[in-house]
Amino acid sequence: MKITINEIARLANVSKSTVSKVLNGYPGINQKTRERVLKVVKEMQYEPNTIARALSSKRTGNIGLLIPHTPEYSVSGAYWSTFISCITASVTEHDYHLLLLLPHEEGRLERIFKAVIKRGIVDGLIIGSEFLDKYWLGELLHHRIPFVMLGRNPEFVHYAVDIDNRKAAYEATSHLVQRGYTRIALVAGPESYFYNLQRAEGYQDALRRHGMTYHRTLYLPYENYPFVHTSIASLFAESPPPDALLVAAGGDFMLEVLQALEETGHRPPEVGFLTFDDYRYLDHTSPPITAVAQPMGRMSRKAVEMLMALLKKEEPPAKEELFPATLVERESTRGPR
Repeated sequence: MKITINEIARLANVSKSTVSKVLNGYPGINQKTRERVLKVVKEMQYEPNTIARALSSKRTGNIGLLIPHTPEYSVSGAYWSTFISCITASVTEHDYHLLLLLPHEEGRLERIFKAVIKRGIVDGLIIGSEFLDKYWLGELLHHRIPFVMLGRNPEFVHYAVDIDNRKAAYEATSHLVQRGYTRIALVAGPESYFYNLQRAEGYQDALRRHGMTYHRTLYLPYENYPFVHTSIASLFAESPPPDALLVAAGGDFMLEVLQALEETGHRPPEVGFLTFDDYRYLDHTSPPITAVAQPMGRMSRKAVEMLMALLKKEEPPAKEELFPATLVERESTRGPR
């Protein structure tokens, strides 16, 4: 015989609504009562009807991860793939499913926001903050759809997790200075991305702090690889050329910058090479590459925790959670010979 929520309520000597609140993780239930209900649920091997729960509670059981890039760019790259994996693991622990939301065209998010608002396909969102449309984020707030951002954006201050990008770039640049490099250039992604601006500021802070007069900053598109190669070639045609590169983004972009560097006849560590972000394959490049590591697992868990609090109509402890990055030193920055 299939056990019903009414039977659970009778056996636990509580109301049906109390059982529902316990199963859905709502606050305000006495701890002993909660434990008694959960004990009965376990003993009776009760499996809630997820469809009925969704209809009655207006919940979908889905959390949306909105990545503002096309599938070709995001899912195939190491950065977003890592976040997808980490967020999926954390969301699953809270008995939710993860729904990936990606645009057909880079940054074109209107259709996704309309689906979220009008069709109610998710209970809450985690949103990559590179492209932000303040109108649609305002609509999410208006319709009381909880969301948390991966990365801060000064144009829309909201619940967010991020690393301290400025400090991370400062420490990365200082590392290159301490290894004996004196002409350090920054190669970043688009200037429209807030984290690239923050990393550029950290780079400039470190140069000033160490009394360095050489500075070059290149803001380059992520997917126009021929332009990346042309720009690196032009940089090394200058006199004097840089003796180190700080690459403010990882993945395929970093690999293209590395290839373009080698096409100029230079290789690390004679030209220092340090990148955001850290991945296992950097141990196996030649030479292994020094990198800034983001704590993606911790950031993912915190983003999900913040969203779960909002879903319960609770206030997260902080509006923004900044995590420290760490430097993973390898052979590419051992110093010029």
